[in-house]
Amino acid sequence: MVRQAGGRSQRVDRRVSADVFERAWQSTFSDRECGRLASVHDAIRSMLPELGIEASEGQLQAGADRSFELHRRRIVPRDDVDPTLSALRDRGLSIGLLSNISSPGPDVFRSLSIAEHFRSVIFSSEVGFEKPAPTIYQKSIEQLGVPAESWLFVGAGGVANSPGRVEPE
Repeated sequence: MVRQAGGRSQRVDRRVSADVFERAWQSTFSDRECGRLASVHDAIRSMLPELGIEASEGQLQAGADRSFELHRRRIVPRDDVDPTLSALRDRGLSIGLLSNISSPGPDVFRSLSIAEHFRSVIFSSEVGFEKPAPTIYQKSIEQLGVPAESWLFVGAGGVANSPGRVEPE
């Protein structure tokens, strides 16, 4: 649905090498993806002791803002996404999005023009559980207001996209 230009996370302080920052950033992945570190700001703050630096709230916010801008430039919907989603909605389909993603992903997604096509949007970092937990799929079914037996999940592949059976309530 989207293409991402390559790129690594950006360091918040020039006294820290990009490799050291990258390792510290990757160490927060699980906590960011399931919402224990709800924002980039929180993730960077949690890394400061490991990096051996201090940062003001203003510096943390500047780092979070920069992260958003870098991600926003990297995530570009393919040209066929908007017309495809429009056509699906015109056919009466309710479209939802489930993503195991961390901040700033949810805010970046909401800034995209394609976001308007989705009736249900669920991000693991905002709900506190990840695919393939059945709870995240059930939440989508509830938000879309459709019977479980008429709900279709299309994933990009991999274990995290295997919902198994979601039982109707």
